[in-house]
Amino acid sequence: VFGEQRRLYRETRMAYMVSSKDKPQNFPIYSCGTGLGSAILFNESVGEESQKEKAENQCEELQQSDEEDISGCWSLYFDGAAGKEGAGVGIWIMSPADESKFLSYKLNFDCTNNMAEYESLVLGLENLIEFKAKNIAVYGDSELVIKQVQGVYQTKDARMRAYRNLVLELLEKFQSYTFNIKTREQNYMADSLAVAASLFVIPKHASDSYEVKVRHRPVIPD
Repeated sequence: VFGEQRRLYRETRMAYMVSSKDKPQNFPIYSCGTGLGSAILFNESVGEESQKEKAENQCEELQQSDEEDISGCWSLYFDGAAGKEGAGVGIWIMSPADESKFLSYKLNFDCTNNMAEYESLVLGLENLIEFKAKNIAVYGDSELVIKQVQGVYQTKDARMRAYRNLVLELLEKFQSYTFNIKTREQNYMADSLAVAASLFVIPKHASDSYEVKVRHRPVIPD
């Protein structure tokens, strides 16, 4: 009727799933948390105990898969840059699932290029520890830093020795690690991040964190 409010639909909340409209047979819907911010919902025409056992097995498989991802080999590419404009650090971390994390740090203090390289390595290792990485492969273009950490080169300078000792302490938190020397061209990603950070000019009202996004087209298209 015109002017009269009418409800044109009906909402029904069901606690069970009906298998057939002609021959209804209700089954409970079970749920099991995975520990990964999600849950498994399932329903089958078997007993409740079998359902629970199946859910527990599925949860164990997911958790085991997640643990394998963490314990797989992580890759760390590090680089440091220092010049007249300042110093910066570039870090590229790749997880066993091929997920990348790109990090840049502006070093707002006087430092040499070797200091910047060590700062990059330390920050990269600290991030890997936060990610709960167990097995890592480290790549960098600083032959000096890598061979000092490996014990091939002597570390006579007191500050460099302190840096090396800190790196060795951090490495004890991993199950396994390898170091590999790359050319600057091969280490292009970390190098680019380090150079960008070194050239960054800190605003007058400084903050500890800045976000830089890349745009691939102008606001006004051609």
